[in-house]
Amino acid sequence: MNNKTFILRVTALWAFNEAFLGGILHSVKLPFTGMVLAAFAIICIILIGSVDPNAILKALLLVAIVKFTLSPQTPLTAYIAVGFQGLTGYLILRPKSFFLIKCILFAALAMIQTALQKAIVLTLVYSSQFWSAINKLLDSLLKDFGIKDHNYAFIILSIYVFIHVIAGIFAAVFAYRFSKIHAVNRKDEASGGKILTQNEIATFLQKKKKKHLKIVPLILLLFAILYALKYFAIIPADSVQNDIIQIIIRGALILLIWSYFVAPIITTIFFRWLTKKRTAFKDEIAVLLTFTPEIKEIVNKSWRDSKSLNIFVRIPHFISESFRVFLLKEN
Repeated sequence: MNNKTFILRVTALWAFNEAFLGGILHSVKLPFTGMVLAAFAIICIILIGSVDPNAILKALLLVAIVKFTLSPQTPLTAYIAVGFQGLTGYLILRPKSFFLIKCILFAALAMIQTALQKAIVLTLVYSSQFWSAINKLLDSLLKDFGIKDHNYAFIILSIYVFIHVIAGIFAAVFAYRFSKIHAVNRKDEASGGKILTQNEIATFLQKKKKKHLKIVPLILLLFAILYALKYFAIIPADSVQNDIIQIIIRGALILLIWSYFVAPIITTIFFRWLTKKRTAFKDEIAVLLTFTPEIKEIVNKSWRDSKSLNIFVRIPHFISESFRVFLLKEN
C-alpha cells in the first residue's frame, strides 16, 4: 500500500471516530468515552505524521468536513477540540527526529486538553465559585470522618488529568509501533454515506434554531426569579445557597449570550467556509465515505469479540484490533 492510500485510510478512521464512534461508545455505556475518542484521534494523527507530517492539516480539514456533513448538529466546541489535536500534532510531529518522544509529548498535551476542556468551560461559565462550592460540599460531607479541609476539586481534577495522560502515553507508544508496520493491504468496498445537500443543512439548522428559541423565555424567567431572590436578600449573602444562586445566574447569562449571539455567528461563518472546502475536496470526501460501512462493521465486531475481557484490557484491545483489522487486512 502506498503512502497516499495509507494516509487516506487513516483519515477515514479519524473521520469515523469524530462522526460516529462517540455515539457507538455511548450506546454501550463505555466509561471515559471522551478519553477513548481522544486516544483514537491521537493514534490517527501520529500514523499520518509518521508518513508525512504535512498531510496532517489536510487530513484535519477532511475530517472536519466529514464531521460537518454527517453530523451537522455537532457543537462548535467539538471542532475546537479536533482543531487543537490536529494543529498540535502538526506542530510537534513535523520534524521527524526523536519521533517517539514527540509522539508521547503530543499525546500528553492532547489528553491534557481533553481532560481540562470541561473544567475550563465550567470555570469560564460559573467562575471559581463552582470549585469553591464543590470543596464546601465535600468538606461538609467528610468532616464527620475527621478529614481536614482540602482542595478536593484540585485533587479530583489532578487524578482525572493523570489518568488521561497515562492513556495518552499508551496510545502514543501503540501508534509509534504500529507506524513501523509497512505490510498494509486493503480491500475496497463499494458503499457510501449520504451527503447532506445545502438545502438539507439549512433546513436542519433552521429547525434547531426554532427549537432553541422556544426555551429562551423559560431561561429568562428562571434568570429573573434567581436575581430577585438575590436582590431582595431573601437568601443570606454569606450562605452556600447564595453562592449557588450566583453560580446559576452567571452560568445562565453566559450560556444565553453564547448560545444565541456568539455561537450562531461563529458557527455560520465556519460552516460556510467548510461548505466551500467540501466542494473543493468532493472526490476525497466521497472516497472517505465509502469506508464508513466497513469501519463500522470492524469496530462493532472488535467490541463484541472483546466482551470477555476486563474493561481495562478490553478498551486497548478494542482500539488496537480496530486499527489492525482495517489497516492490515489482507485482500
